[in-house]
Amino acid sequence: MTDVSISLSKPIEHEGKTVTSMTFHEASLGDLAVTDAAAGGVAKTILLLAALSGQTEELVRKIKAVDLDAILEKVEPLTGNFFKANG
Repeated sequence: MTDVSISLSKPIEHEGKTVTSMTFHEASLGDLAVTDAAAGGVAKTILLLAALSGQTEELVRKIKAVDLDAILEKVEPLTGNFFKANG
C-alpha cells in the first residue's frame, strides 16, 4: 500500500506555518504501539495520526473535526484492524 495525501478543508496554523494537506504512511507495529499509553479513542487516534504523518501531536490536535471523517476514510485501510479494534 502506498502513502495517502489528504487536503484539509480547514488549514492549520502551526509554528508559523500553514498546513493545507497531510500525508500518511502505512502503519507499522511501532506506529500502532505508540497508542498504548492513551486512555481514550480520540487520544489513540491523535497519537496514531501523528505517527503516520510524521507530524507532532500538537499539530494533529489542531485538525478540525470536520476533516477527521475524510482523514479516517483514507487512513483506515493503512492500519489493518486498528480502528475496528479500538473504536
